[in-house]
Amino acid sequence: MIRLACLPVRQAAWSVVCVLLLIRCNPTTRTDTQHSEQVPETTSQTPTRDASTVRMAALIAKSFAEIDPAKTPFFTNDARMDLFRGQMQSPDLQTRLNAWSFYANELLNGGYTEQAIQELHSLIKEIQKLPNTDEPVKRYSRLLAIAYLRLGEQANCISQRNNESCIIPISSKAQFQMTQGSETAMQICQDILDKFGKDEETIWVLNLAAMTIGQYPDGVPDKWRIPVSHFDSGIDFPRFTDVSLRVGIRGNSLAGGSCIEDFDGDGWMDIITSSWGPHDPLTYWKNDGRGGFQNASERMGLEGINGGLNMLHSDINNDGLADILVLRGSWLFGEGTIPNSLLLNKGNGQFRDIAEEAGVLAFAPTQTAVFADFNLDGLIDFFVGNESTTQAVFQNEFYLNKGDGTFRNV
Repeated sequence: MIRLACLPVRQAAWSVVCVLLLIRCNPTTRTDTQHSEQVPETTSQTPTRDASTVRMAALIAKSFAEIDPAKTPFFTNDARMDLFRGQMQSPDLQTRLNAWSFYANELLNGGYTEQAIQELHSLIKEIQKLPNTDEPVKRYSRLLAIAYLRLGEQANCISQRNNESCIIPISSKAQFQMTQGSETAMQICQDILDKFGKDEETIWVLNLAAMTIGQYPDGVPDKWRIPVSHFDSGIDFPRFTDVSLRVGIRGNSLAGGSCIEDFDGDGWMDIITSSWGPHDPLTYWKNDGRGGFQNASERMGLEGINGGLNMLHSDINNDGLADILVLRGSWLFGEGTIPNSLLLNKGNGQFRDIAEEAGVLAFAPTQTAVFADFNLDGLIDFFVGNESTTQAVFQNEFYLNKGDGTFRNV
């Protein structure tokens, strides 16, 4: 299955098939990318947090707060809006126009779709008054088309979601009932192509918008139509069904990781998810044994252990309980110096963050790691692959389990 992935930044309702798919798409009622909507807690158990967890929560919050929005191309959308709004007051015309374009893009990335549309209309009108501006007019017009498609996505894939919403190729069940956003996107794309000629990105948005409202392929002009065969597969592969709504898994969050395991030892497989936002908590979906799940997040005892683009689990102390490694900082380049969490399972779905006391506290951007017994001593070790750029280099980490609750970085 492919989820709609042409839009810049998004939040999406969670989907559970045989594996858990987490992507990003903004809901109709705007949710700040730093404050993702979480489903209300359905259990009343709220354990006291361990001291190590409290310390790590404070350290994670401090690290997130120190991110410079001027040095990240996304994330902290509200802070970046303020930054570019200030630059829009510059007396230099070029500086003002550049800041205006970045401001409009941040509005769209941050979920303020209708306001982004207004700003883009005004920006394009202003640029058209200037000579030799065909390229920026085309670029911002295409962004405007994406914004209108986003508007349709919010009104349909989120507010009127069903188990086939936003899966490409769009099925008849997934087609938008509220069509104005996609219709406007199609018209803008057609205008761009008629005026400026072939443009692959615009052609993709045109065909996708048409698909969302049942006008693909016949509603797309022949010369701009992506052949239907491009969406066919030569492999007979089973189709997964999104059952998240039926089993009670609901909510909107950013991109993140997921672990499926019997975390509380009751014989039923549970799901724990993370979300990239700095204020987004881990979510624990407890299997109720009757074909559904309940939000038991507060039971974890991990208040403040927020964020995480990826996560994985293993039994690091051979007690038969699955522990979790939460990975943070990815995509933020040199600003991604946010510590990972190593969550020790205490049983009954409760955890504590032992990253500091276990000797694995590090500040580097990452989204990938692997658990394994690398030296065949019967203990689980792990390797973390960190992201680097030419301006910010971070060494990878290879932790050998010492068998006493701590690790050694070799």
